[in-house]
Amino acid sequence: KNSLKLLHPFMPFVTEEIWTNQLEEKTPLAISPWPEIVSSA
Repeated sequence: KNSLKLLHPFMPFVTEEIWTNQLEEKTPLAISPWPEIVSSA
């Protein structure tokens, strides 16, 4: 899911189709929150 979120600005139509049809998400990818950054320090 995080990969799709990061690719969405570059491939919006493809990632939106995968998001809604393959992952069966109800909220559109365009308005979903960005992935959280995990610091490994």
